[in-house]
Amino acid sequence: MMRVYMTNGTLPFLIKLEERYPGIQFYFMKNEQGVLAYYEGTKKKVFSAGRTYEALYGHGNIQSKGLIIMDHIPIQSDSKPVFEEQLPQLKRELQQAPGLLALRLLKERRKNHYVVLSQWDQRSNYTLWKEQRKDLSVKNPAYFLNRPFTSSYQVISEEELAELRE
Repeated sequence: MMRVYMTNGTLPFLIKLEERYPGIQFYFMKNEQGVLAYYEGTKKKVFSAGRTYEALYGHGNIQSKGLIIMDHIPIQSDSKPVFEEQLPQLKRELQQAPGLLALRLLKERRKNHYVVLSQWDQRSNYTLWKEQRKDLSVKNPAYFLNRPFTSSYQVISEEELAELRE
């Protein structure tokens, strides 16, 4: 099973990780709260204060462009099987969405916290998909431990990163 690692920090600090770990493909993304570094596919943890996830499913390759949406879903421990039964349907819906570049269904290690990470070519395609789904969701299922929330990030382009590296 593939692992995914994420951590927050300042962009200059996070960029230095690339120099220390040249064999790892890092992706950097930003929003109003700050910068997030992401990498996957290795068992080497380089973030001392990061979060580690098991990828339950992956579709497409994460790219150095676009919009990242993370739906954070805390689940009650006894409800994990019920929740995980519904993931294949969500996966099918997302895979058919126009503009979807990549998808990861993640489960945080040692916690009952899931993340549906989707990467989109542009916000309008994500908004369209979300509007089409709005009719399907009436209320939060009983197995949610806390209220789910969504965070969005813009992937920092290679051009912008190149300027910062100089």
